[in-house]
Amino acid sequence: FGFDPLICSKGDLVASSVTSQKQVHRMWIQTWSVRSDRPRSETGVTYSTFVTVLPNFSSEMPSQEKRKQEACERARPENQAEDQDILRKKKNIVRFIDSFRYHHHSCLAFEMLDMSLWDLVNKREWEPLSLNEIRPVTRQLLVAFEALESIGIMHTDLKPDNVMLVNHKDQPFRIKLIDFGLAIHTSEAKIGMRMQATSYRAPEVNLGLPLTESVDMWALGCVMAFLYFGANLFPGSCPYHWMKTVVHLVGQKGQSV
Repeated sequence: FGFDPLICSKGDLVASSVTSQKQVHRMWIQTWSVRSDRPRSETGVTYSTFVTVLPNFSSEMPSQEKRKQEACERARPENQAEDQDILRKKKNIVRFIDSFRYHHHSCLAFEMLDMSLWDLVNKREWEPLSLNEIRPVTRQLLVAFEALESIGIMHTDLKPDNVMLVNHKDQPFRIKLIDFGLAIHTSEAKIGMRMQATSYRAPEVNLGLPLTESVDMWALGCVMAFLYFGANLFPGSCPYHWMKTVVHLVGQKGQSV
């Protein structure tokens, strides 16, 4: 659901769920005025802080879109204070700032970050990262997923696009995990659920096996491979070639599977 220029344009102001529009002051205007000099996101719009805009879904929405709306509700400060405290202590998770309504859209505001790992590799003209560059990224992601596991959350959408560099010039390879629009509680993971981008999808998802936090660990390994090779380890366009590559690299599963 891309950005609609008729809904939001340069100079527009938005109101916070915790600050009414009548109470807006100079600092707030500077914070929430819309900017046009930043590239827009595929799933939202970029402000001076990053803002994800979620449409006002109908009651017949598909389950994936419903989870996005539920994630918006869970992100409200009154619904996630304890989880936020845990994630703040653990670090490496994008910082949630506020939620608000704008033109009947639900919006989430996050801290402003630099660029994604995908953008970084693209900027380097697909030159792979060195092991010394990959190690700190992997370490920080493991810390982030340890924090998520401690509160029973599965990200389910880890890929280079969803790992952001904080400030690559001043803090090289300092990263944060973003985009929890498809995150679910571990208890909600059911056999047969579709999750993860194809090239980063764990075998148990495609094979209809029980789903746990291990699917995120598989995706993390795929991200590491992407950084090392400058390309996806597993193909994303053909399920047959995906399975063939998994069997070739990992080996044939046992008869019980």
